[in-house]
Amino acid sequence: MGHKMAWKSSETNEEFLILVHDTMPLKWRKDRSIPLTEVVEGFEIFQTEGKGHNGRTYRPNHDLLKNSFGTSNETEMIERILLEGELLGDFHESHSKKEKKGTHDRTSK
Repeated sequence: MGHKMAWKSSETNEEFLILVHDTMPLKWRKDRSIPLTEVVEGFEIFQTEGKGHNGRTYRPNHDLLKNSFGTSNETEMIERILLEGELLGDFHESHSKKEKKGTHDRTSK
């Protein structure tokens, strides 16, 4: 099962999410020889609509990412989220709970 990892930019006050494999980010923080492909579920960065981590996700535009991270290199952005971000719950589980309540989370991969 995968998890979300969230990071908030001090530059733009925007929050970004990546999808990660279980607790691999915590292992990667201690051992950076672990390939990023074993840590993240994909090399995509997301934002959610509204407040919180469970809203509908979308890909932010390139300029917002560059201003928020101070780089245009997405690998560096993902590494920063892994180093400074907060590991959140299981995104598959939260999706299942919403479906049971009759709502749908449109989280993209």
